[in-house]
Formats: sequence, C-alpha cells, structure tokens
Amino acid sequence: MALRPVKPTPFGLSLLAGALLGLGFTFGSLYLLVWVAFVPLLMALHSPSPRPVRQAWRCGLVAGIVFQVIAANWVLHFIEALWDAGTVITALIAALFWGYGALQLALLSVVYLGLQQRTGWPCLLIFPVIVTLAFAGFPTLFNAQLGETQSRFIVAIQGVSLTGVYGLDAIIALANALLYQYLRPRSATPRRDRIHQVVSGLLIVLWLGYGAVVLLSASPPGTRLRVGWVQENGPAGETRTSTPGYTDSDPRSLALSRQLAVEGAEVIIWPETGFSAYFQQPRVRQAIHRAAKAMRTPLLLQGIEVADGRQFNTVAWVSASGLEAGRYRKQKRVAFGEYLPLLEYLPDSSRWARQWLSGFFSDIAAGHQPAGLPIAGTDTQLIPLICYEVMFPSLVADASRVGADRQLLVIVSNNAWFGNTAQPWQHWRATALRAVETGRPALHVINNGPSGVFLPDGRPWVHSPYGTEAAYLAEVPIPSHGPTLHSRYPNVFLALCLALAGLILVVALRGEIVTHRPRGRPAPR
Repeated sequence: MALRPVKPTPFGLSLLAGALLGLGFTFGSLYLLVWVAFVPLLMALHSPSPRPVRQAWRCGLVAGIVFQVIAANWVLHFIEALWDAGTVITALIAALFWGYGALQLALLSVVYLGLQQRTGWPCLLIFPVIVTLAFAGFPTLFNAQLGETQSRFIVAIQGVSLTGVYGLDAIIALANALLYQYLRPRSATPRRDRIHQVVSGLLIVLWLGYGAVVLLSASPPGTRLRVGWVQENGPAGETRTSTPGYTDSDPRSLALSRQLAVEGAEVIIWPETGFSAYFQQPRVRQAIHRAAKAMRTPLLLQGIEVADGRQFNTVAWVSASGLEAGRYRKQKRVAFGEYLPLLEYLPDSSRWARQWLSGFFSDIAAGHQPAGLPIAGTDTQLIPLICYEVMFPSLVADASRVGADRQLLVIVSNNAWFGNTAQPWQHWRATALRAVETGRPALHVINNGPSGVFLPDGRPWVHSPYGTEAAYLAEVPIPSHGPTLHSRYPNVFLALCLALAGLILVVALRGEIVTHRPRGRPAPR
C-alpha cells in the first residue's frame, strides 16, 4: 500500500509558526528561526477557504497563543511570586495574559489578508509593513520587537543605526514573505512577481551588506573607562531589606563598591534595588556622600524619591567629591506596576487594583526629561535609564542626544520578579539593539543578572552570570561621535510605514467602493 504525503492543515501550520517564533524569542541562539517563523503562517493564511477572514483570525490566534506560551512562559513565575495564588489561579491569570498577547498575531493576520485581497498588491510589500506596525504599535505590558531576538546576528543588527529596530523588523518580515513566495505551489511565476522577488532579495542583501561594511570599517575607540558594577542578587519588592551585618548607612553594595574602588574603578553603578533610604533619610544620604568621597569614585544608585507629594523612580549621581551631581527620574512607567491606565480616573476601581497588585505596584509619577551625568575629569557622560525604558527605541534615542559625543548608556534594572526564566535574558539582549541604534556602548546592570556591556556595534563585551552576588569591573571602550541617523530622527521609519499603510488602506477602500458600485452608475474619474 502506497503512502500518501500528509498535506499540512492551516491549524498545523499556525501551530508551527507560533512555536518557531516563540523559540526564537526565548533562546538567543535560535535567532535564525525568526527569519522563517512567519512562512507557515503565510501558508495557512493563503490556504483556500470559503471564509478567509475567519480563517485568518483563527490561524493568527492559534499562532499567537503558542508564541505567547513559549516566549512569555515566565509570566507563571511572575504571578506566583506576586500573589502566591496557587496553581489553578496562576494558570487562569497566565491564560488571560497569553490570550490578550495572542491578539497581536490574530489582528496582524486579519489586517494583512484583508488588505492583500482587496488591493491585489504583493505580499512582499504589504506583509513587512503590517508586521512592523503590529510589533511597534500593539499595546502590551512588556514591549518586544522582532529585531530584539537578533542580538547575536551582529551583521544583521547594524542597519538599526539608520532605521531603529523597526527597519530590522521589516527586513525579517520581508525575508519570510520572500521565502513563502518561493515555496508556495504555482505552475509558473509571472514576470511581475519575479521582479518583486528580485527587488526584495536585493533589499535584504543590501541590509546585510551594509552591516558587513560597518563592521569591517570600524575604527578603534581610543578612550576606555574602567566601569564597576554591583550585582546584589536581592529579592523582589519595593521595600529593600538590609543584608544581615549591614545597615542602610553602610549597605552590602557599598562594601562591594569599596573593592571596586581599590581595583581602580572610575565609576560604580548599583542596580535598581529600591535604595530609597538615600532619598528619604538625610543621615543615609550623608553617609553615602562620605563613602563616595572616601573611595574617590562617583556612584550611581536608584531608589524612590518623594517630592511635592509625589513619588518618582529616581537615580542619583554622587560625585567623587562627595556631592550629588545630578538626578534622573524615570519617564516611561510600567502599566499596572507604576501607574494604573484609565483606572486612575476611577477611584473605587483604582483602590481595588492597588490592593490586588500588592507588592508589584508603586504609585510612581513620570519624569519629563532625560539627563546627561558628567564624569568629572573626563569628557564622558553617563546617560541613565531605568529598567523598562530600554525597551523603547525612541526614548533611548532622545536620551542619547543629550550633551557630549562620548557617552555610556547605563540601564539599571530589577528582574527578581521573574526568577531564573527567559525574561531577564530577553531584557538584557534588547540592550544590544539600543547600543547599535544610538552608536553608544551600553551597560545594563540587573539586580539578579545577567549584567554586562554591549559595544556600539552590538557585540557583548563582558557579562556577569545570573543569580550571583558580586562586584564586577570592566574596561569599556567609549568612542566619540555624534548621534546616529536613528538618534536624530527616531520615528521617521515608522512614519514611512504608517504612510505606506495609509496608502494601502485607501487603495483597499477604493477597491471596495468600486466593487460595490450600483449598476448603471458611472465610475469616478
């Protein structure tokens, strides 16, 4: 009996697409999967169906659920750490989180297929535009871009200095669409489609070629800065508890910092650990100032600052002379962690949400401007960012335009809520894209790790392991140059995508109007 090949179903293809995408987001070494992950989804979307829009919704939703379950499996640990709610409640809340996130691919699929069918325009044009806008614009609690999976693909990420990560998202989507075009069953390829495929292939080659040229032509940076950082490996929560044997005036982080100062650190960074006593207790603040002066080393630390009846998530910059030389207040807050969207206008609902979110929620006001923190005796500035902010390309680009041409991006984070899952690594890898986008080296100091430095070309310079308490010292190359094209115009590529999407929509709507024009009525000229 002859075996017949099994034809893949739209459901099976959607499962495969979600799995490939989820694995690419979860494991840094599997970044190439993202370049093919959408091919099965495109095959599913273009499968014959009497109700194509409904099929597109189902396929996108299935792919989205699988993608979310794999890529955001850490939400289980987060919920358990936050509420200790038990297995059933934890699973239900996680399912709601994953279900909402799955809407991203469901809406992407419906919009793409609808526009493609209405306009007849090639997949190679419409799909990259819709994917780019979907990943840039879909409201999620924890932002993530396709390009942020590519931190190990050093050649591919160089182009983000021109377009931001959005350009890389578009190139990845274009590569998927091109591969789909080659794999789809057809008797013959029309000449027009061949031209589209050649142009698309050239765009991908040009993108990667640009990256190769940038890497080959890179010049030595010259100046190096000896940067020390402390990885506390402390617990989650807003309230900071002193390590046994230490006090707020002489914390464990300060003992580790003294070791770094002895070894020649020119600047020391503490992670986001809620060292609020510095901001709220004068004696603690004075003790830290004396310690920085004794070490002759400037120190960056984070805590909750109270001013004008409001709380701010703030970093303070203490100079080597023992004086505070600047502060930065976090601008981009975490929804439901640092503010309550919409609910802040509904007092009763807001009060209930605050109680329900318990230790994860802090009522934080937003800062309004970036800061450049000078290192005395050098021409280098630190550009501080706090945790979640590193996930926003435009915000980081705006911050990088402040002050000197020689800068070090410094991100301080606390990912203890997520435990030893993929989330801290996903957060850390995104830093590589911000380094390339701005042309600045970036140091990301995470409470529990991993922490480390990315060079301006996105290569990891040094990193510390997860789950260790230690102090680390690295000589970081600090090149001097002006803002990149993306830093100057961080939203131009997205604006172009929006304009192109608007044009596609107009053509689709016009086609709809013409298609449904009553008989006998002349066509508009």
